[in-house]
Amino acid sequence: MPRIHPQATHGFHAASSYDTHRPTYPQPAVSALLSAIGVAGCPGARLVELGAGTGKFTALLAAREEGFEVVAGEPHGEMRGVLEGKRLAGVRVVGDRGEDLASVEGRWTDGVVVAQAFHWFATIETLEEIKRVLKPGGGGLGMIWNVDDFNAPIDHTPSTPYEARLKAIIRSLPNPISLYRELKWMDVLQLEQQQLFEWPLHEDEVAYGTRLSRDQIWERFATMSQVSSLKGDELQAMKNRVFEALTGDDVDEDEEGGIGWHGRTVWYWTFPISNR
Repeated sequence: MPRIHPQATHGFHAASSYDTHRPTYPQPAVSALLSAIGVAGCPGARLVELGAGTGKFTALLAAREEGFEVVAGEPHGEMRGVLEGKRLAGVRVVGDRGEDLASVEGRWTDGVVVAQAFHWFATIETLEEIKRVLKPGGGGLGMIWNVDDFNAPIDHTPSTPYEARLKAIIRSLPNPISLYRELKWMDVLQLEQQQLFEWPLHEDEVAYGTRLSRDQIWERFATMSQVSSLKGDELQAMKNRVFEALTGDDVDEDEEGGIGWHGRTVWYWTFPISNR
């Protein structure tokens, strides 16, 4: 089994661009997720974050008044480097994968969080490791994603025609791994034989909206792992397709060139079967 999926290895090489152009998470969603897994308002609680990436979510954990002690695991070297460069208080950055939390002792953590990443390592091995490091009778597993309309599951109707056109573009690309929008990551939690975490998942969401220029939309689109690995003429052709999708009378554009942009922050949580 490769240490990191090739699509992630090549797709997230531009880690600083990812960190700049991906959105942060709404504070109400962060608080709701942490409350759901039982760590909000618990001073000094210990957390493990898997697939911490460049630290978009980690920074929010570090800034909270609880003074969390966080172990942030990120095996991708470039992304981990950006996270380490932030020097976040109370955060220890390690190279662990979800399937092998070698840096974390058993029964150490009060909760495990995964932001924008669980689909990369949704395996029985990951669930076993998460359960191993959680304190008995303690908190649970929380997962959160920012989901722009163009990258939403197929049954979610985008808010505008131009976001629907962008969705058609991203869905036309090869997809060697089932990303969030396919919802295949849920399959491992539904397996009858896993006997590790409660099913069904609890779920909540909040809508978000903003305005982005065409260039900002492209920069965000280009952080997708299926796009960021393109080079040269292929990359330019993709940019042309995106700009064409953002052209027309149906584009909600203001006088300053800001285009209406929509999405949802969605979060899920569950608990080890023996921890309740």
